[in-house]
Amino acid sequence: MVQNLMLLKNKLWPEVGSGIDYSLLQDKWIPAPWINLGDWSVTEDYREACHQLAFRLGDCLELKADDRLLELACGYGAGLRLWYKSFGVQHCDALEYRRECHDFIESDPPSNLDGLIKMRAEDFFSSVFSGQCKGEAGYDAILCVDAAYHFDSLRDLLKASRILLKPGGRIGFHLFCLNSKKPLAGWLSKFFELAEVDSREFRNEEDLIREAQEKEFEKVEVVDMTVQVLGGFASFVKRRSVQLGFREKLKPAWWKIRATAWLGNKVLRQGWLKYVMVQASVR
Repeated sequence: MVQNLMLLKNKLWPEVGSGIDYSLLQDKWIPAPWINLGDWSVTEDYREACHQLAFRLGDCLELKADDRLLELACGYGAGLRLWYKSFGVQHCDALEYRRECHDFIESDPPSNLDGLIKMRAEDFFSSVFSGQCKGEAGYDAILCVDAAYHFDSLRDLLKASRILLKPGGRIGFHLFCLNSKKPLAGWLSKFFELAEVDSREFRNEEDLIREAQEKEFEKVEVVDMTVQVLGGFASFVKRRSVQLGFREKLKPAWWKIRATAWLGNKVLRQGWLKYVMVQASVR
């Protein structure tokens, strides 16, 4: 059923694709658009909330100027500029599969960007396992802002990161965690699948920590950000709906944003899941 819905969605609304129409979320996007759910604990502005979500992850990883950094799912490169401006990081590689993001980044590359890896995370992880990326090893930090839950396998993310990181290297990402041992309701899993998120990859916090430790990570910390992220984004979308014009709100891309906000608010109110920030370091 879900596969049929996905085919119908792509047929009726091909312009929606797998990305987000950033122009519906922010009126200005210089030097680069943000496209994450945001941390709304101290602001009601979308760009500031996105900046805060990314900054908090970088701050928890204690990024330093001499770190060699890999950002997974970098989007349009707003995070790359943040790592330089706020933490002084001068050497970054970035992974992103979307052509529109490549074109935007390459039109005005961030000064700290060493290499843009143009492939899906799953293909990149496979290349790491096969040894094709052996020369790319030696990162001090690997991070992924509000996108790791789209990856096919958390296990592969941890395994590949363990290979690519130096001893003592750090990893940080955002993820959904189950609030209990019970699996999600079938209808909710289908909604996540429509959003290209495999809910079978969701774990409770204890299982997440154990799996990271099995992949030779230590100092695993999981921070619950459900209210300030999911609740904050849902409230923002309500405010944004008032600001947008009638034609903009007819766009299928806006329906996708509204559906994301609805799903996040539903998850928050029912307490099925937690939206968490995860950080750990290699033993």
